[in-house]
Amino acid sequence: MFHVSTLLPFQPDDLQRVERKRHLGNDIVCIIFNDGDQPFDPLCLTTHFTNVFIVISVDKSRTDDTYYKINIANKLGVPPYSPFLKSCPSYRKDERFREFLLSKLINSERAAMLSPDFKGKMIRTNKEILADLSRTYFPRDEEQ
Repeated sequence: MFHVSTLLPFQPDDLQRVERKRHLGNDIVCIIFNDGDQPFDPLCLTTHFTNVFIVISVDKSRTDDTYYKINIANKLGVPPYSPFLKSCPSYRKDERFREFLLSKLINSERAAMLSPDFKGKMIRTNKEILADLSRTYFPRDEEQ
C-alpha cells in the first residue's frame, strides 16, 4: 500500500496535520518526489517506522527525454537489497524504469523487515498473536 500525502484527508482545523502524519509516519518506505531545487534531508522527518527514503527528482541536465534521478537513504541496520542503483543513477522514464522502481520499492520494504529494529518488533508481535490464539482456542482448564 502506498500513501500519497496530497491525497490524504485534509482538515483545515488540524494545523499540525496529525492525521496525515499518522499515515505517512507508519510507512516503512517513503517515496519523496522532489520537484524543487533543495535537496531532501531525511533527518527532517521524525519517525520510528520509516526505514527507507527513496527520493526521485527530474534530471534537469537531460534535455533529450524525461529522466529521473534516484537517491536512497536507509536507516542503520537495513541490509543491502537489489536491484542496485547505477553508478550514475539517472533513469529514462519508460517501462524498464517502472519495473526497476517497483522492484526497488518491494525489496526495500522486505530488507527493512530484516533490520534489527523490525526483527524485534516482529518477534514480539508474533508472540502476542500466538499467545492470543492459544488463549482463545486452547483455554486452560483452571480446575486441573
